[in-house]
This record gives sequence, C-alpha cells and structure tokens, in this order.
Amino acid sequence: MAMQIFQREEHCKRISKWKARNAKISLEAYRNLIDSRNFSDLSINYLNQIISMHGYKKIHKAPKKVITEAVSSISFANPSRSTLRDEISPSVSATVEAVVSDLNALNWQECSVTSVQSLNSTIHLATKENSNGDKLKGPPSKWAAKRKKRD
Repeated sequence: MAMQIFQREEHCKRISKWKARNAKISLEAYRNLIDSRNFSDLSINYLNQIISMHGYKKIHKAPKKVITEAVSSISFANPSRSTLRDEISPSVSATVEAVVSDLNALNWQECSVTSVQSLNSTIHLATKENSNGDKLKGPPSKWAAKRKKRD
C-alpha cells in the first residue's frame, strides 16, 4: 500500500515537471517580456518558443545562457493587431474564420474562438427603399418591414 502511494506521488511529480517543461507561453507573458526585457526568469522551453515564433529554429542541447543571448538579439514585434489602429475603417468586419486563420498563422491557440464582436466608434447610416417606396434610414439592423394596417 505504501509503495503504491509512493509510486503515485512520483508519477504526479513527473507529470507536473513534464507540464512545466512543455507549457505554452501566454500572450500576457510575451507582452511582459517585451516591456521588461528580463529573460533570466524564463525557462528554456519559453525561450525556445520565443525563438520559434520569430521564425528561427529552436536551440537544443545548449546552455541557458546561449539561448538567452539568442533571444536578447531578437527584435521583438508588438503583438497588437494592426486592425486595432485608428486609421483602419470602422466599417470593416472580421469573420470568425478570418480571426481563427490569423491566430493559427501566429500560432496563438490558447483558447477556441466561437464568436467575434466588432466595436465601432461611429454608426454608418444608410438608406434603403422598401417595397412601398418609403425610404428607411439608420443602420440596416433597424430596418423593419412596415405593413399597412387593414381597414
């Protein structure tokens, strides 16, 4: 019985170490790294992920100091998407498929994307004629079919 408990504890320790060695770097950790430029606290796994996401081959079987020097020589890119800047038209909308495709290209797959919400600072008004020739104004979501009342 005691041997089984010991084996289970050892197994749990091995799994914990494996998870720590193979954990994926988060976007928040990457942004903090850009701000602090402190590489000494990062694991070799994280350092190699950073090297890989910038298009370089991972460095295996090398001292941490060598990998840290390699990461410090990389010019970091701000992970903010260019579509969030002011000069982009607010009427541009992104589909879930486009967002998922962009995230896959960046290899950022921390969670699944199920919907996309677009936030616009302005409302684009449009006009449309209904079947009666009446002009409908406002955003298309407010257009409704008006019916004549029966006498």
